[in-house]
Parts: sequence; structure tokens; C-alpha cells
Amino acid sequence: MKKQFFVFVLIAAMTSPLCAQTASDFRISLTSDGGVIIRGYTGSALQVVIPDTIQFMPVKEIGREAFRSGKITSVVIPEGVTHIRGNAFADCRELSSVTLPGTLTSIEEEAFDNCISLSAITLPDSLKTIDAFAFRNCASLSEIKIPNNMWIIGGGAFQGSGLTSVSWPAGIRNISPRVFYDCKNLQSVTIPEGVELIGSFSFYGCSGLTAITLPRSISRMNEGAFNSCSSLTTVTIPNSVRAINFSEQEPETASENKSFLGCVNMSSASQRTLRRVGYTGGF
Repeated sequence: MKKQFFVFVLIAAMTSPLCAQTASDFRISLTSDGGVIIRGYTGSALQVVIPDTIQFMPVKEIGREAFRSGKITSVVIPEGVTHIRGNAFADCRELSSVTLPGTLTSIEEEAFDNCISLSAITLPDSLKTIDAFAFRNCASLSEIKIPNNMWIIGGGAFQGSGLTSVSWPAGIRNISPRVFYDCKNLQSVTIPEGVELIGSFSFYGCSGLTAITLPRSISRMNEGAFNSCSSLTTVTIPNSVRAINFSEQEPETASENKSFLGCVNMSSASQRTLRRVGYTGGF
């Protein structure tokens, strides 16, 4: 019996640094309504499970820079958390797995910036906003599904990520500037009905993108939207679309547009389609 007890204690001692946390492993502050904000992590475990209560108070936020530049490999964020603040997990280069709660409403600017090992993340339907550069340079992140209730996706949110496909919900009106800038692995993107504006350099440098279909609702495409998409061959635009404003300026003051400049493999048929709706720039 003593030998068995010793073995159990030894195993516990060996494994606890990897996956066990206590309330004392976290630096905290309080919200105005008595909730907990995680301000920092001082534990040694690499696989972090954040408790849903600390000192009998509910955890509600992951604070600014709380885990920044940490060595953690995974994190489970508990139900009840509504906000992940700016730079919360930025530069966590070993972080490969994140579990988000169904209560989350916002991911702030650069929250997961430069998390180069993050390979998968499921965004909950509760999520309303993803701020600028939230997942920038997440080179291992290959697939994302935008929640149906999303309000705002900030500029550069997925810039330089490893995304290969993107699915957008109905209801999105604007695609923000630089949101998929330099996503070289992006091969497939569905732009749903309802989208009216594609922002500046939204898909700049997406050299793996071969075809896009624009919705009937599209009315404006700002500067450089698909610039340097060197593999893009096919652009499909419904016949019901009579004109697209390809500039941030009014037509009478606009210079040559470059939304498709560098799309050197664009088919002749797609070039004619773009000319029909008012594109005057080069390919």
C-alpha cells in the first residue's frame, strides 16, 4: 500500500506542473460589479484551465496583456467570460489550442497577435466583435467560420494568417480594410449576399486565391482590394450588377484604380466582366 501511495504522489508531482492551476496562479482585479479580471498568470502549467470563479467571484474578463509572451500551449477560458482584452495572448508562440466560452462577446485588438502555433479555434455564436489585428500572423490557423451574429470584424483581423478558407455569415455589410492582407494560403472565400463594400487591401497578396464570386449587393470596392492576387483567374459578377465604384474617391476625382493590379493570370472573360462594371485599372 505504501508503494502504491508513493507512486501516486510521484505521478502527481510529475504531472501537476503541466496541467493544474489554483487561484493563486493568477493575478486579478475586480470589475465594478464584483467580477474578476484575469490580469496575469504566474503558474508553471503549460496547459491552462482558467477557473470560472476565484475567491467565490465569477471570472468575467481576460485582461490586457494577461498572458502576453507566455509559454503556455493551451488555454480553456470558462463560461461567463465576455471579453478578451487587447494583447491578452499576443506573442504566445507555443499556444496551439484555445477553447472559447459561449458567453464571449468581444475579442479586442491584437488579442492573439503572433500566436504562430494556433492551429484551430471555434468562434462562439455569442461573439459580436473581432477588433483590429486580433489574429494577425497566426500562421498555423488554417480555417475559420465567422459566427452568424457578428457585427464588426476590424481591419487586419486575420492579416498574415495561414487561412485556407473563410465562410462568412449573411448580414455582414462591409469587409474591413486589410482583413485578409497577405493570407497567402487562402484558396476559397465566400462573399455572401448583403456585402456592399470590400475595404482597401482586404485581400491584398492572397496569392493562393484562384476564384471569387461577388454578390448582387456589391456596390463599392476600395483601393487594392485584390491587388497582387497572382493566382486569381476568375471573377464572377451577377449580370444584375450594373456598376461598382472601384475607388474611395468620387468617380470624377479618382485616379486609376488598382483593385486587381498584379492579378497577372486573370482570364480575358473575367477582365471583360470587370470592365463592364467600371473597372479601369490594370491586371
